[in-house]
Amino acid sequence: MKYKCVIFDCDGVLVDSEAISCSVLLKMAKNLGLNLNWNEAIEEFSGKSLRSIIEYIEVRIKAPVPADFETVFRQKTFALFKSDLTPIKGIHAVLQKLSVPFCVASSGPRDKIELNLTKTQLIDYFPKAHIFSSFEIGSWKPDPKIYLYAV
Repeated sequence: MKYKCVIFDCDGVLVDSEAISCSVLLKMAKNLGLNLNWNEAIEEFSGKSLRSIIEYIEVRIKAPVPADFETVFRQKTFALFKSDLTPIKGIHAVLQKLSVPFCVASSGPRDKIELNLTKTQLIDYFPKAHIFSSFEIGSWKPDPKIYLYAV
């Protein structure tokens, strides 16, 4: 089969952000009374939407999270991304060898995607026209609309 294009997710595919995000969520959940160990946090938070993670925490603590939970989470992770984020091992070589068009489609906000790609020196592979955010269309994974929008 000949592929016409490749659509990459950002977190966990292009950039190694999952551990950073999970560590922040683990601490924030603990501050709300939810004690998880590292393995539980990885299992419950990795690859999931922030909305579903917030719902998981709310069910477990039997209360709503603070109204600023998402804002605080994004501030804390952005700060750590700026200092600690790394690309997925080997991704530069993969992108250099691709002979078909490619883009990134993510549930994250555009500024987060661009920050992550810039920090990991991947931004030059993805011009602005090749970066797609669920925030632009109001549809989040697992709904496939972001992928259809990217095509």
